Amino acid sequence: MLAPSTVPATIALIGNRNAGRERAREIGAAIAATLQARGQHVRLRLLSPNESIEAETQAAVRAGARVVAALGGDGTVNTVANA
Repeated sequence: MLAPSTVPATIALIGNRNAGRERAREIGAAIAATLQARGQHVRLRLLSPNESIEAETQAAVRAGARVVAALGGDGTVNTVANA
C-alpha cells in the first residue's frame, strides 16, 4: 500500500450551478470545506449554462489540478470525464 502524500493535492471541483435543484453551491461549498479541513487545496467553480464545462476542466488541468471532480448530473460528469 502506498503511503499518503504529504504534499496537498490541487483539486478542482467543477459543476453546473443549477444542478441538484440549485443546491450545487451549498453542496460544493460543503465538499470544498471538508477537503480543505484535511489540508487539500481546492478550487470550486460552479458554471452557468453559458459557460463551458469542457473549457473549465481543461483550464484546471493546465493550471496543475491533480484531481478534477464533477458536481452535477450525467451531462456534467460526462463532459468533465471526456474533456
